[in-house]
This record gives sequence, structure tokens and C-alpha cells, in this order.
Amino acid sequence: MDSNLSMLKYYKRHIFTLKDMLDEIDPSSNDFTPLLEAQKYILDRILDTELRISKKKAELRELKKSLRANRNGKERSIEIKSKISNVNESLAGYKFLLYVWRCFGDGIVFKYIRKWNLKRLLFEVDSPEIKQKSGFIGGKEGIEEEWKVVMSAVDHNVPAVLCDITNSIRHGDVCLLGASDPHVIEVKSSQNSNKRVKRQIESIEKIHCYFENDLG
Repeated sequence: MDSNLSMLKYYKRHIFTLKDMLDEIDPSSNDFTPLLEAQKYILDRILDTELRISKKKAELRELKKSLRANRNGKERSIEIKSKISNVNESLAGYKFLLYVWRCFGDGIVFKYIRKWNLKRLLFEVDSPEIKQKSGFIGGKEGIEEEWKVVMSAVDHNVPAVLCDITNSIRHGDVCLLGASDPHVIEVKSSQNSNKRVKRQIESIEKIHCYFENDLG
């Protein structure tokens, strides 16, 4: 069972490393190595935390299953409830860590783009509501293709970032950071087309129109 102390150690072990990595990123430089290394580090932290969450959720399911068993006495039920409380506390901590890791992803983006220029990418296209966060990156189809797009952009001297490692960019898969306005790209691992894909493409087209026409 994780303790608050172990959670704090886990957090602090990486937080200072990420801070130093952000400091190494120079938007005026054509050396994109620090940009790529920081993204890889953030991605690894997110994937590791997602794995911890999955394990805790599995543990939680087993505990709840045990709690429902009729053979439990009063003391055993109290013990199980205490463990459930501890697991829920750990889950809340890990979910907060996902937010923290993505804050460093935002830090990368803010190196290149003004925060105000990114505001449009946080909300739904046709609604003032904040767009729902993406799901787990682990097991996501297409993440390798998305990274290839980031690498291709960098090879052409255009800084780029994976949208999934940020809190602020909730449209598209890859965001190009080479201009004053962000440019998001939808990356698909196959040629399959459905209503969801079409909606995503239409949303991105509207966002591009928004920036091109300087709407505010």
C-alpha cells in the first residue's frame, strides 16, 4: 500500500529533473534535443503513473468484491474499508500527478506560444465548455505515429509537441509551435473514417479558421 510519504518521494524525484529540463529549452535555438528529451521524460512519467492507477483500480475492485462477501466479520469488514480508503487516497494522488506532469507539458508550449493564443485550444469548438480531457495514453493506437510527426517537424526545424502531454491543448494530436499561433494536427494511424473522426477534423478546421481570421 502506498503511503503519503512514498508518494511525495515519487513526486519530488522527478519534479526537479523536469524543471531543469524545461530550463534547457531555448525557443530561439535550432537545437531541439532538449525539447524532445523533455517530452519523452514527461511521456514516461505519464505512462508510469497510468500504470500505477490501473493497478490501484484492480486492487480496489478486489477489495470491493471482498467487502460484498457475506463471510466477512465486523473486524474484517472494517479492515477492508480502511484499505479501500487508502487505495482511493492513492488513486486521487496519482490522478493529481497526471495533471502535474502535463503542467510541465504546458510549460514546454508556453516557451513558444503566448498563453492567450492557446486559450481556444482548451474549449469545445462550438461551446464555451472546456473540452473533455483525453483518456490514457498507454495502449492508445497511433501514439507512435504521433511521435513520428513530432520528429518529422523537428527535422524540418519546426518545434512540435504531443498534445496528450499537455493540459491546455485538447484538440488534435500534435501541435506545431513554430509560429505565433499554435497549429494543431490530427494524426490517424489508419485510413478508417467515421463520424467521430470527421467531427475531430471539422473541429480542427474551425480552429485553424479562427486563428487565420484573428477572431477573438
